[in-house]
Amino acid sequence: MTKHVNKFTVLPTWKPMLEAAGIDIPMLLREAKLPADLFTRDKSMLTSADYFHMWELGNKQVPDGLLALKLAKAINFELFDVPLFACMCSKDFVTAVKRIAKYKPLIGSFRLTIDEANKSGMTIHISQTEAVDCPRVIPHVVALGELVFFTQVARIATQTHVVPIQLCLPELPDNISAYETYFGCKLNTGKSLSITFANEDVIAPFITSNARMWEQLEPGLNQALCEATTQTSHSERVRGELGRTLASGLCQIEHIASNMAMSPRTLQRKLAQEGTSFKEILHGLRYEMAGRYLKQSHLSTADIAFMLGFDEVNSFTRAFHSWAGHSVGDHRRTLNAS
Repeated sequence: MTKHVNKFTVLPTWKPMLEAAGIDIPMLLREAKLPADLFTRDKSMLTSADYFHMWELGNKQVPDGLLALKLAKAINFELFDVPLFACMCSKDFVTAVKRIAKYKPLIGSFRLTIDEANKSGMTIHISQTEAVDCPRVIPHVVALGELVFFTQVARIATQTHVVPIQLCLPELPDNISAYETYFGCKLNTGKSLSITFANEDVIAPFITSNARMWEQLEPGLNQALCEATTQTSHSERVRGELGRTLASGLCQIEHIASNMAMSPRTLQRKLAQEGTSFKEILHGLRYEMAGRYLKQSHLSTADIAFMLGFDEVNSFTRAFHSWAGHSVGDHRRTLNAS
């Protein structure tokens, strides 16, 4: 079964880049409620929700909320992990973008779609993979970071001041003028996140091109991609199935097991081998999603109970109290006070 990579790999280069941008790392991790050793432990990963939340908190530490621009100055591709360093070995920008699109699942839950049909240039569309914990709209600090990254790749690798010909974001930043000065073009609102570069820029040769280095990197990248996109644990599959069926109320193990083409007993046994259970995954997902829904003031308790697959509101409120140690009302009052 093909796996959607719904988590972001914590790259070791994030810490020096954030520090160079003036971010107080210990404060950031405390406020985001993330492990203090997040940037030093091996193979750290973040859910999409935690990833977005961390960058939003980081943006608040930067004067005028210009974190994406601060990071642009801190980018040093000699420090990047293999998937990103590999793109710099490309012969030109269009080749680099295609490599990034292919290996993006190794470092995050974004999907890149490349449109070369436009006669004036190449457009890169950036969207989220199907993760249950993703917000509907990519936060603008993350969206801007993606656009800045592609612009910096083009500028650093060609040693020219490449200017995109069009930028579209679902949500514009407050300090739009600073970003328009950086990009050299106007920021527009649109349904999707995208950036377009002129044809002469996408075929301009990279001074960092290194065919021999690419030959050494490609086999390892292909192997890592194969492992990342084909090996799905049963607990991840259960979580994905539940994320799609909770609102319909079809969250019984019998239904989920049937969707996974196995008996409930077999599913329970396989989950036990992974150190978890169906009930634990169901409760964990409901608690996680309840926390996000409760932040949305327009959703009533009854709405949330329905969206989480509960037959009765009281069943949800009792369950939430057992998970959080306090009531739904207390939780919302705390959110409103913060």
